[in-house]
Amino acid sequence: FALIISFSSVKPARGVSINEQLLVAAENNDLAHLKNCLDGGADVNFADEVAYTALMNASIDGHVEIVRHLLSQEGINLNLFCKTVDETALMTAVLMGHVEVVKLLIEHEGIDANAADKKNRTAIFFALENAEVMEILLSSEKFDLNHRDDLGKTVLEKCTDPKIRSMIEAAAAVGPSTSSQEKEIISESTTWLKI
Repeated sequence: FALIISFSSVKPARGVSINEQLLVAAENNDLAHLKNCLDGGADVNFADEVAYTALMNASIDGHVEIVRHLLSQEGINLNLFCKTVDETALMTAVLMGHVEVVKLLIEHEGIDANAADKKNRTAIFFALENAEVMEILLSSEKFDLNHRDDLGKTVLEKCTDPKIRSMIEAAAAVGPSTSSQEKEIISESTTWLKI
């Protein structure tokens, strides 16, 4: 049982800071109140006692417009880690399979795609069971596919899904230094893998 309160329609409880209201607005997909909090001086990077930020709250639940608005804020830090689950907003969105949120985050200039958790896993390690999200991450060309987790494994070595494995192999073959023409040829030759 969850109690959901929209602060835009009720007065905040005594002792609830504007920063805490920001977190609740993000979690409840309340864009109007989120904007009011930010306009009222809320810290866009404020984290609660478990170190969740508004961006993390919105990413967990796939609130696209909340994420979009937060990303437009000056000083937003996309690469903060939640202390309890040791994930960034991108890692969380990847895990939850929120495709549109993943796209917004990975396309933002402030993203560190290779930020690693305590097990030395980057966000791409969390997409090993989601071909659609993996395709988005690979197409960004922001990931070091040679990065190794704490067990010394690359994302390719950890992958057990044949379709996703083929996608990673194709991306590794293309690499960021490959010419546009070569990328097109490789892409055409691997299109059948996406069916």
